[in-house]
Amino acid sequence: MTSQAEIDPKLIMSAPALPAVERPAPGPQAVDRQAGNGKKPAKASVTENLLENAGYLLHYAVEAGIAVDADISQRIISARRRGDLAWDEPDAGLLATAITRLAALVHPVTAETLRACREQAHKTMRNYRRMAYCLAIIILPLSMISFIYTGLSNAMTADLAAANQLAVNLHAQLTTTGAQAAATAAQNSLPDLQQYAATIRAIRARTAQLAWFVPLHVEMRSEVPSGEGGGFGRFELDPKTSNTVADLTTNLNRLTAGYQAVRADAKSVQDTASLLYGAISAFILPVLYALLGACAYLLRVFADQVANQTFRPTYAASARFVIAAIGGAIVGLFNNFSLGQGASLSPLALAFLVGYATDIFFSFLEGSMQNFKKTKAA
Repeated sequence: MTSQAEIDPKLIMSAPALPAVERPAPGPQAVDRQAGNGKKPAKASVTENLLENAGYLLHYAVEAGIAVDADISQRIISARRRGDLAWDEPDAGLLATAITRLAALVHPVTAETLRACREQAHKTMRNYRRMAYCLAIIILPLSMISFIYTGLSNAMTADLAAANQLAVNLHAQLTTTGAQAAATAAQNSLPDLQQYAATIRAIRARTAQLAWFVPLHVEMRSEVPSGEGGGFGRFELDPKTSNTVADLTTNLNRLTAGYQAVRADAKSVQDTASLLYGAISAFILPVLYALLGACAYLLRVFADQVANQTFRPTYAASARFVIAAIGGAIVGLFNNFSLGQGASLSPLALAFLVGYATDIFFSFLEGSMQNFKKTKAA
């Protein structure tokens, strides 16, 4: 076996040199390799972390094209070669000064933000994306249903008002006395009677559509009188109806008897839907929109921080979601939010702003408090 004294010195001189970024000191990786006996690896020392952080910052400065003094670069590179031994030398203070100057040069970028951008940014983005998807899955259906309900309810209200007016006018016209007045009333009442029947059918159809959004609603079928043909046929004019007061009155009485049940059913559905979706619009949707606003703000800030290498995980994101939820929960108490000069925002738009910019809502609350104080003082 060849002894150490017999090794050719030329082989040692021709061996490849270690790269400059190698860390010869026993850092966490070296300790992990040495911990084959099952012992818990030791944590890196403070001085070792300082050198590692300095390496991150120097690498970032080189990639970003930031001019670094040659003395700073040389001291950090030399110290990383020697490891913790560099802190035992007389110029250790100059090394600390060099690291401090480098940190000030690349501020606000730090070694912590560089690690976070490389190791944790994708996880944070995944969490924000999941939050946005979950909110969209809930908000979009609820908003669409609320929009459809509002349209159907408004149309039904207009039809009910028109049908009520037609019923009053028709009964007044067909109860006139005198032959000439009766003949005139019969001629004028037939178009209104046709419109009356069409309006009742429209109310009936919209009631059936609106009932889809009220799962607990039970249709008052027993109160709707049946007629020939069933279904919508009971609200059609008899094709054999003559243009006489007697026939028109018979059709009017039949339609009115059915309309009373249709109107009661429509009002029942409308009131139940108004209660249900009013609660959703006043208390659930504002909270969801506020959370969506907070998510939009955090995504914008996150994108800027990652682009500038200044991202750092913080509990402030969770706190913002909590503030948004609280603000959204009480937004429903306000009918509108005045911006001055006649402009105003709906509660849902205000809820989104509460999540996106909480200072706007706090300014609104503080302004309200000032108004209360002025009123009390007066």
